[in-house]
Amino acid sequence: MIARDIEFYLDSAKTLMTVKKLAENVGIDAKTLRRVLNREIETDFCNIVTICDFLYKSSEKLIEWCYSLEKPGNIRAAMEYMVVNKKHDDLKAYIYKKALNSGSKMLKRWGSMYLLVLDYENNPYDHINMLRKVRAAIPCDDEMGILLRLLEASLCYRIECSESTYLYEMSRICDEVADDIYNMKECFLKKTFTLRLQDLICKRELYVKVDVEKAREYATKNINQEICALFKANAYYQLGLSFTFESYDQRQRNTEMAIKTYREAGYDCFADDLERGAIPFADAYYGVEVTEGEKEDIAYYEAKWGDKEKARRLIEEEIEESGESTYLLCYKGIATDDDKLILKSLSQFLRIGDNFFAQLPLEHLRKSESPYVIAAETMYDEFTK
Repeated sequence: MIARDIEFYLDSAKTLMTVKKLAENVGIDAKTLRRVLNREIETDFCNIVTICDFLYKSSEKLIEWCYSLEKPGNIRAAMEYMVVNKKHDDLKAYIYKKALNSGSKMLKRWGSMYLLVLDYENNPYDHINMLRKVRAAIPCDDEMGILLRLLEASLCYRIECSESTYLYEMSRICDEVADDIYNMKECFLKKTFTLRLQDLICKRELYVKVDVEKAREYATKNINQEICALFKANAYYQLGLSFTFESYDQRQRNTEMAIKTYREAGYDCFADDLERGAIPFADAYYGVEVTEGEKEDIAYYEAKWGDKEKARRLIEEEIEESGESTYLLCYKGIATDDDKLILKSLSQFLRIGDNFFAQLPLEHLRKSESPYVIAAETMYDEFTK
């Protein structure tokens, strides 16, 4: 199928295209491409992606080609391509056709693992239950072991819990798995695993280490790739977050790019979350009036810039409906001029590993010349230095 489609392209091109010229255009050795056309070899999945992108720029065509693959390594890479590009329906059908019905025990194990990932991605809410399943999974090879660790780190990032240090666990896993990824042989899995790792390291550098320059460096790497739109969108969002305390324009501009990229990639739920939360939060922080949206963001604006009584009422309503969060504790302290509550929120931010947004209560204590500022500075330094 792949050879047939390439031949059809060469024969029907409006301008003469030789095999050598096509090989140059896609960056593949001409001898390798000729062997593909002669049906002598099944080339590496990276080459297949590159050729398909140049000829057709169509994920549908690439997925069609995936059904002609026979090499276990290529089938494994095809499943990874589908999962990182949100081709969930295609992935499920492909797993049953090419992995679970395969004679390869390795492919069956990989197929079962991607089914687990697929079930979670279709209903990504019970992070802790999924974390237990990932930690209990036994890898069939080194590459699956790496992927399971990356999934574990990603789940640690997603879990919001004021009583646990999941962000620190994410950071530790990044350090443990980095060399294993860099030492992999060049292949499609190495490319996507590197993107997954860069996504996580960007978050680690921002939230845990509060190194905005490093975070921006890793965000830029994932913005400048075309393998996975999800990681590109994540990178725009993290880049925007890194400007939270520096630039309203940069914060909002990059958040808008994240929203646009999420929507183009089919992740409307993530885009909606940013529109409901990230945009109005930055408005509230910089004094741009917030009159609609989530109660929490309206309350923050009113507590910091407007009607403190209104803020207190909204905060109590939100706590009654959703429970007390680290952010609400901070906003309540601002609304009630209770520096003890703000200091408590700072402690909670630091305990869960969100050292970046711990700057929110710390900054307020500094500006208000609170008597608790020395204790706050000492606490912050203990966790970040």
